[in-house]
Amino acid sequence: MDDFGKLLMDLRNAKQLTQEDVAEKLGVSRQTISSWETNRTKPNYDQIKQICAILEVDMNTLLGNGAGSNKKSAKQVSNIFPILVTLIFLFHMIMGILNIVPIFCVIITAAFIWAFYLIINTIFRSSIKKNDYSMIAGYKAGVESFETTRRKLASIDLFSGIFSLLCELLFFMVYFDRRQMMICMVILGVFLSFEIVINLVVNMKYGRK
Repeated sequence: MDDFGKLLMDLRNAKQLTQEDVAEKLGVSRQTISSWETNRTKPNYDQIKQICAILEVDMNTLLGNGAGSNKKSAKQVSNIFPILVTLIFLFHMIMGILNIVPIFCVIITAAFIWAFYLIINTIFRSSIKKNDYSMIAGYKAGVESFETTRRKLASIDLFSGIFSLLCELLFFMVYFDRRQMMICMVILGVFLSFEIVINLVVNMKYGRK
């Protein structure tokens, strides 16, 4: 529990609660909350359970285990696919510059997929690391727990990474077929459709919990 104070403060701030707000809900003084956040004292077990309910996190997250797993899972999910997608996109871009494949096709398909995925990945990774989901459209503090939202974003990010990589690989078909524009439009259409499906399925899955 060495990092308990910082975790408590970060989670409280993410919920946009003051020390006074938390103190009032727990029936303690503001100085007590301050003492916990500076690691001078620790709450008892019952108080920890109450804090978890107020901040809508599980006990592992509040005690530090969840925070560590959050960072680890965020790195695992967000580091591998962006690198692979970027490398393949750069290869397509070089081929476009060399006129081996139409540069217009690269821009409207490979570049769009790369940029779309990297934006999603960056936003989601930042939210997971900071436990701050205020920038996520549709998120309502107090309605959906941090843990549910974290899992939802991690799932969307993972599947988006897999399919973005697959679409970048499918773009190699443009190199060997004369119907280049049609292939580009099909790949782009499938990509956008799948992104919508991913969001719908993941939201339905976690919406039932």
